[in-house]
Amino acid sequence: MSTWTKTYLIQARRWLVFALICSTAYSQGTDLKPLNFWLSGGFGLSSLGHFGASTNLSAQYKNLIVSVRATENMEALLGGDRFYDYGVLAGYAYEGKDGLASLAIGIARVEGHRDEPGLSIFEPSPPREHIEPILGIPVEIQLIKKSWKYVGFSTYGYRNFNKQKSFWGCTFGLILGKLK
Repeated sequence: MSTWTKTYLIQARRWLVFALICSTAYSQGTDLKPLNFWLSGGFGLSSLGHFGASTNLSAQYKNLIVSVRATENMEALLGGDRFYDYGVLAGYAYEGKDGLASLAIGIARVEGHRDEPGLSIFEPSPPREHIEPILGIPVEIQLIKKSWKYVGFSTYGYRNFNKQKSFWGCTFGLILGKLK
């Protein structure tokens, strides 16, 4: 395991412990509300040009939300730049009667590769330039429509600030989990 990966995992654990401590301190002396958690995934647009995809696992307790996410961003369907991020985020959630809105920030591992967009499936692409993993600052906005007790729909906006290539995207998807 690389030094960078070890450092990333240590930082992710610190953020998670911090979020759990904050939620425990916040909940002292109050009545306990059930924990909501869900897995969501979706497809949409990316600032790199074409395609964006996101997957996240989120847990919400009162107004605290903690998410673990992965995003993929493609410049073109056949080649071009591709960037990925894998992050841990914590933030504020507002729960309404039929839905939820949240805003979170955290840390992420960003990696990817650069190459020229291919002209067709049958034409070989030039060699790719691999981008070494770097640290990024991810931000996410989740808008969730709770349709049923265990199923919902989401609009997921994301952004990653990093020194190599910052990107953003918006995906639309399905949510499965304990929503009410």
